[in-house]
Amino acid sequence: MKNLKIGKIKQTTQNKNEYEYRKIEKSYINEISIQKITYNQLQDFLDLHRYLSQSELNKLVQKLKAGFNRAVIEKIIAYADNPMLRVQVPVSFKGIKEVVAFDLEEEIALFRYIATMERLIKSNKCNYDNDTIRNLIICGLFTGTRIGELGSIDYTKHIDFKNKNLIITTTLTKDKNGHIILGN
Repeated sequence: MKNLKIGKIKQTTQNKNEYEYRKIEKSYINEISIQKITYNQLQDFLDLHRYLSQSELNKLVQKLKAGFNRAVIEKIIAYADNPMLRVQVPVSFKGIKEVVAFDLEEEIALFRYIATMERLIKSNKCNYDNDTIRNLIICGLFTGTRIGELGSIDYTKHIDFKNKNLIITTTLTKDKNGHIILGN
């Protein structure tokens, strides 16, 4: 919370941090005194979470390390007694997915699909109509912008028609309560 207050992180990062902390708080290791927890207990806890993506596992390890480092700084445990010094980050069962851009044939197939599908939205939670979804997909493909950035565009402020530029300064994000807000 301190990093949020001093501006080192934004609310979205704080939300992600709290999500990781809740995994730890709800687990059996949270019931063990920090002075008594062992390397094996921590390693077993992490191994049980191999169903997570590798980045989620890495974040979980990062949060645990931060907690144990704080315990060392506050002299709750000695540096040599820090069990996180021996913990190995497990490899996710999911593996690491390579991100590859669409090739021309895939883009054409996507354009055909969105042009011919009468109903793109199959959720009553979506506030966008089908035409807006089509336009967001097309604009995202041509500009490389994310959906939150596209959703925050005010055409009177963010589109320079004269110079043919899209000016991205905001994005749709979530506050600490999970409500969608306009962020920078």
